Order: sequence, then structure tokens, then C-alpha cells
Amino acid sequence: MIRMGLENIGSDGFDRYIIVNERGEAWGGEGWVSVESGQPLVFADPFEAGKMVHWFQTVQFEDKSYHQIFECPAIFDVFSDKPVSPTEVKAWLNTAMAVVMNYLRFGTGPEGSGVVGWIGLSDLREVCTGRQPNPKDPGSSDGFSLSTDDFDPPLT
Repeated sequence: MIRMGLENIGSDGFDRYIIVNERGEAWGGEGWVSVESGQPLVFADPFEAGKMVHWFQTVQFEDKSYHQIFECPAIFDVFSDKPVSPTEVKAWLNTAMAVVMNYLRFGTGPEGSGVVGWIGLSDLREVCTGRQPNPKDPGSSDGFSLSTDDFDPPLT
């Protein structure tokens, strides 16, 4: 199985992405090529490149005996001055969000397995309606607190 990921080959304000594998090759559209050849397939949109990596990873694991699906909640807090519909949130998430797996750094999954992630937005639903207290408001009583310290730093 080939581990792969995205590499930004663009410049400031002009991001461009290629798919690279663990052998240092880049996807050329019909096969793997050397990055130096100048022939890698270049993506302007990292989400489109991510979809291609997802497809590659899925195809690589087709011969596995077991296919298990694990799910966890993805929770999106929406703060606005007026109500936003689930349809509007789903449309925005479809264009703005992607699951990124750092296969090059951490492998494809535990003990030789292949973990391929995706977000299924078809089940998106609103769980709290109306005006909810903003967790940053002094009157918020849900015990929720969040700081940037709660997040892992980006992988470099």
C-alpha cells in the first residue's frame, strides 16, 4: 500500500497542490511521475486533491477481508445574528470542509489497516434551536469553555 498526501507547491497567495507518495513521486494524472519532471497534476483546490487521495486510498484497500465503519459526532456551532438553516450550513460545509489524514507521517491506520475518512453530511440536523447563550457571554451556564490551547498545533 502506498502512503500519500498533499504538498503545497504554490507561493504566497497562489496555493497549488500536488499529490505525493512515500517514494517522493507525484501523481501525473495517468501514473506516478517524479516531482522534478514538471509533469505532476496540479490542483488549485486542496479539497479536490483530497478527494483524489481519498479515492486512491479506497481503491488500495479493496482487497482487505474486513471493511468496518466507525462514526463519531462532528459538531458545528453556528453563531449569527439571525437563524441559519441546516441546508445553508450543509451547503457551506460541502465546499469549505475536508477530512485530512496525514498518511505520510502517521501511516494508513493501526497495525497495517487502512483508515479512509469522509464526512457524511446527509444526516446533518439542528440539535438546538432558537437563541442559545454564547459560551463567551458571562451569563452562559453550560460549563463550556474553549481556548486555542485545546487544539493540537498544525503538523509540520
